[in-house]
Amino acid sequence: MRVLITGGAGFIGSNVADRLIEENFEVIVVDNLENGSKANINRKAVFLNYDICDRKLYGKIRKLGKLDAAIHNAALIKANESFLEPEKYFKVNVMGTLNLLECVKNTGLSKFIFASSGGAVYGEQNTFPSTELSKTNPINPYGASKLIAEKCILECCKGKGISPLIFRYSNVYGQRQKEGVISIFSKKIKDNQNITINGDGRQTRDFVFVKDIAELNLNSIKNKKEGIFNASSSVETRITDITKILESISKKKSKVTYTKHTLNEVMRSCLDNGKAKKEFGWAPKYSLKDGIMETFNYITKNNLS
Repeated sequence: MRVLITGGAGFIGSNVADRLIEENFEVIVVDNLENGSKANINRKAVFLNYDICDRKLYGKIRKLGKLDAAIHNAALIKANESFLEPEKYFKVNVMGTLNLLECVKNTGLSKFIFASSGGAVYGEQNTFPSTELSKTNPINPYGASKLIAEKCILECCKGKGISPLIFRYSNVYGQRQKEGVISIFSKKIKDNQNITINGDGRQTRDFVFVKDIAELNLNSIKNKKEGIFNASSSVETRITDITKILESISKKKSKVTYTKHTLNEVMRSCLDNGKAKKEFGWAPKYSLKDGIMETFNYITKNNLS
């Protein structure tokens, strides 16, 4: 099978590409390298150095011939930045998605998989964990842009023989992640630096390891399911607990300081993964401690700071 992966030089995209190549898929990576790294691209993948908003991408993709699936990871993802540059976020995350849909039509594509963000599109919730039927309530332009992109995909795939699949990821972490609390804290502890937590640390997140996400993407290509699915651990974890796990793994103690909570973020986030478990026969294999250990060891081995 031939699969196109946008953002394939980035954190999630490159891990998904690696997993598919392990299973002998032919992978084409599209990335502008603004946030991704060429070093992340699997040497067996075909690489197209293009922005998803570039209209010239249409001709390049057409020359590839038949595609079986597209996995769309490329996006701008910084929630607070989106307040400062909302037009940029809607251009890339919405118009870029529409451009990609135009590029891949008539390629024989049967599945279009979109990496959305559960925490961003659900926003603050009254019941936990959030299900796919929970009310969507984005609290920033980033979340709004992902929700609009979801709706565009579902509508544009109608009647075209393309099965649209939306994965609302919780907080994905693991190797190659530049930002994210687990990656940042791991680097701080490795370098014997203090850790700063925004707020009191009691805010919660639903952490899921990137290799589990890669496995879900692999499973999803092999069946005809479509629609919206949460991709998560369904476990609510306090930010303060991350430091405790890292201290246990590293055998190091780090001074933790707390700042006034100024970030525009949800206080609690947890997604119900029951639908994905049922429809794809998938469940996260990595516990939070095991995933953090693998992430910390990767950062230490590669001396990342």
